[in-house]
Amino acid sequence: MSKRYAESDVDRQEIVHRHTSVANELFEVGEPIYVYRSHLSEQRGRGKPRHQIANRQLRESVAALPANPNSVCAADDDHYCVRALATRWKPDFFEVLVLNVSNELEYGISFVSPRTRNVYSPYDGGIDTFSTAPELLEEKFPYWQSTRHDRR
Repeated sequence: MSKRYAESDVDRQEIVHRHTSVANELFEVGEPIYVYRSHLSEQRGRGKPRHQIANRQLRESVAALPANPNSVCAADDDHYCVRALATRWKPDFFEVLVLNVSNELEYGISFVSPRTRNVYSPYDGGIDTFSTAPELLEEKFPYWQSTRHDRR
């Protein structure tokens, strides 16, 4: 499968299989992890539903990081907002999130293990991983990797 978006249930099953296979190499079931979601320009509204990822509550505190720190005007849309969920690695929770990301219902998601420092960032059409042992992923999944020369 070398297409960016799923066109059938079989494609969606393959996406979940690939994402789960790679992520299970980075995280152990039950391992404490953080799930981060970052968005550019997050409006703070009153009376809106709380922030969630796949029906799991995110922390209500938010870190607003300047997107353009040298700008003259710090407008509401000139910062990144990062929210976090402290949880444990559980592939079935992850599967829902991967499908949401692949259908562009979620974005800016990263999973981080404080123990191993592995980072897993799914996006529509692929995965970015940051691992202390990238060669293990390269050996295990050689045919799923990008063939672009600038992939590293």
